[in-house]
Amino acid sequence: MQPKASEEAVLADLREAFQPDAINERLKLIRAPTLLLRAESGFIPGQPPLFPGALEEQFRSYLPLSRIGNFPAQGITPSC
Repeated sequence: MQPKASEEAVLADLREAFQPDAINERLKLIRAPTLLLRAESGFIPGQPPLFPGALEEQFRSYLPLSRIGNFPAQGITPSC
């Protein structure tokens, strides 16, 4: 796998990152079982995860049917 990010997707992600209330409200609308996959480290090896443990608990409170899993990768979107 080689990491590859869409510039358009990265910019949209950055814009949304500064709207946590809107994100939380959308999360509360989800009524289906959900799986959140979380990279074990940030964009650079050794960095903490992009979603810290405290944020996991917040997600769980909004998504009671969720499962959260970690995978041994950096916080990137793989290109297959």
